[in-house]
Amino acid sequence: MSPIWFLSQNFPTWELAIIYSFARNMRERGIALSIYAEEELDRSFISTECWSSLTEREKLWVALSQGNVWHFWGGTPWWGSFLSLRSRLFYGLCEKTVPSRGTHLTFFSSDEDEMSTYIPPIFESKIAWTMSERNSCEGTPSLYMAGSPHKKNRWYKNVLSAWEAPLFKIPFPEANMWPGRIFPNSSLVSSYMGQRGGALLLLSSSPSLALLAAHATILGVPIISTPSKRLDELLSREGYITITSQENERELLHTLQSAFDSMGKEHALKGRNYLLSSWAIDRGLQALMSLYSQEDGV
Repeated sequence: MSPIWFLSQNFPTWELAIIYSFARNMRERGIALSIYAEEELDRSFISTECWSSLTEREKLWVALSQGNVWHFWGGTPWWGSFLSLRSRLFYGLCEKTVPSRGTHLTFFSSDEDEMSTYIPPIFESKIAWTMSERNSCEGTPSLYMAGSPHKKNRWYKNVLSAWEAPLFKIPFPEANMWPGRIFPNSSLVSSYMGQRGGALLLLSSSPSLALLAAHATILGVPIISTPSKRLDELLSREGYITITSQENERELLHTLQSAFDSMGKEHALKGRNYLLSSWAIDRGLQALMSLYSQEDGV
């Protein structure tokens, strides 16, 4: 088996960490994995070939003759669907907008349905910590925000406007209307969390945000969120701090503050221990390779 991966977008570092982990472990086990990316990736983790550097003839040759298994991470290029005539197609990471032919993968059993096939994710602390060392971001512990604001949590803004510690926003809709500084790129997120510490406040739920929470937990950053099935699955219910109050500003402020003391460290430690003990590398790898090697469905 010689699968081909195509990375068709810029992924945030917390999603790249999982892609890197799958790729590195597949290659260590002797699997001839070829990876094409639309833009150059960090070769210190995995070697890839830049798709845009190929000539049109080379691209055509790869698409028409190489690989009986293609896995598109991110969006699918216009020519991707034509590969279904001779190859098995897989789609994943976090988006669910995929062509009708092929198999969509999800990292969350709670998201599995007739359109999606579940495979356990892989988390490696070494990759997360290496990513955190890419930039120098020393400073005091900070509060980080991510997600999409909605009617039920717009009242958070009053509490956050009065927050005195450093406050940073991982870009989200209407981010300029909320307090705090916006990260210019995702690589800084890992560096700030790993070097400064602090806490991560999630404004909404999505597969990517759950993976961000897992990445932050590995770096020792406690998570603050309303109850989430995805976080329960990755970190356990005790692995993050839950927000249960409805429009109680005083209680929210207390919850945020508690994330920076021993309570936050305790939740982060429980989450990290659960994450790294529950999501064994071989478990996710074997699930993916089993799907790749199935005979039917071409």
